[in-house]
Amino acid sequence: PRIIERPSGRVDLVFEVTEGQVVEIQRISFVGNRSFTDRRLRNAIESAQAGRLSTLFRVDNFNEARIARDRQVLQDFYLSRGYLDAQVTAAMTEITRERDGAFVTYTIREGRQYRFGALSVVSELPGIDAGPYRAAMTNRTGALFTPNALESLIQQIERVGYQAGERFLRAEPRLTRNEHDGTIEVVFALVR
Repeated sequence: PRIIERPSGRVDLVFEVTEGQVVEIQRISFVGNRSFTDRRLRNAIESAQAGRLSTLFRVDNFNEARIARDRQVLQDFYLSRGYLDAQVTAAMTEITRERDGAFVTYTIREGRQYRFGALSVVSELPGIDAGPYRAAMTNRTGALFTPNALESLIQQIERVGYQAGERFLRAEPRLTRNEHDGTIEVVFALVR
């Protein structure tokens, strides 16, 4: 900052900013991914590597906030494909010596992909039969286990209770992992 004295006890405060050049992402790479190619993962995130049309698009400019969002996007990408234990453990950035480029590396621990195993509904409320709730549920046995699919099943079950006048009924999922065959058994307990 610079201070410029003015008459009658006033000052102007001037900040001089020297902008450096734009830092472009030269390379985005992934470590630990076995199920998806680097190309597929690059297409899933917002950031992009610098290319021929770099001057037209800003997604290849280095932006720490975007890198953090991309880390969460990668986590969600794996979750939506049944990888419940997947973790994006790090997003490392290296700036070139000339400070005009960046190399971004995401470290991923994929874990195992899970599918739905046996699905059942039990009632913990007196006077409520689990049969109609079980009948309304879509059979997803063998389908990928994803948070969206689980939420859809909960909504299907709770809709039956709502239509029957049970306004405070909840379907509480209780999960049991079967590491041997990669399935998750779900028991939906009907509770208040």
